[in-house]
Amino acid sequence: KDLIFTYDHAMDSGHSRAPPVQGGFLMIKPNLDVYERIIDVVREGDFRPGTGWAGSRIGWCWGGQTVQGLLAYYYTMVESNKGLALDPCRYNSMATTDNCSAVPWPEVKSAHFTQCQKPWECHKGKGICVHMHMFWWKLRQNLEKGHGLPATPQCCHACSVHHYTKLPLETFESPVWPPKDRVKPYHSMNPEEW
Repeated sequence: KDLIFTYDHAMDSGHSRAPPVQGGFLMIKPNLDVYERIIDVVREGDFRPGTGWAGSRIGWCWGGQTVQGLLAYYYTMVESNKGLALDPCRYNSMATTDNCSAVPWPEVKSAHFTQCQKPWECHKGKGICVHMHMFWWKLRQNLEKGHGLPATPQCCHACSVHHYTKLPLETFESPVWPPKDRVKPYHSMNPEEW
């Protein structure tokens, strides 16, 4: 496949042929021919109010004239066999729908902090968002420990009136993660394996 992606159902109008692609999660296999065909779609400029690209009912959404609508159109109408949509509740999870919020946390492979907000902004989350935030803080603490730094306490202890404590990057011994022979990196989003 040339593109592996997730749809953003929360941004869909509900009457489109295909939801917008979530621009925050794209795995692209470089292909100059595909790139040039996508550019041809843009140069043609057939984007219509209310119906999006070429009147297809794809792309009439936020970001519809750019990546989110353009790729949804291209991989639905032009090259439908070259794209692969992953389950957005498990990959690039934003917990934007009830069924995504109900997915067991260990089944989530990657998180996208939109609906759940950024963990460093110290919002009180609920449901799966709590797990996403806890995992982010565990990753940060693992990075700090791996570089000999004290672990920053999880929010909101690290935030004073939403003041985020930045990582002191200048003190890192190595820009490479994980530092060898220091800390085993977390490969699982399952809290029981932390």
